[in-house]
Amino acid sequence: DASISFLHLVPGENVTHGTQPGHGQWIQVISGEISVNGVALRAGDGAAIEHEEALQLAASSEARALLFDLA
Repeated sequence: DASISFLHLVPGENVTHGTQPGHGQWIQVISGEISVNGVALRAGDGAAIEHEEALQLAASSEARALLFDLA
């Protein structure tokens, strides 16, 4: 199973995204700059995420990203 979410964040916006046990996530930043659990990412960056109960997303500029939830 997999799901894809499109994220559009404005500067200063903070979002918490819950995860499901046993699932991994991949985030791909399309534009702007965000941090995921304190790790800074910018346009073109991608990151694999595992073993996190929740994702804390914070935008330092207007940002767009795709978040993949993978079972």
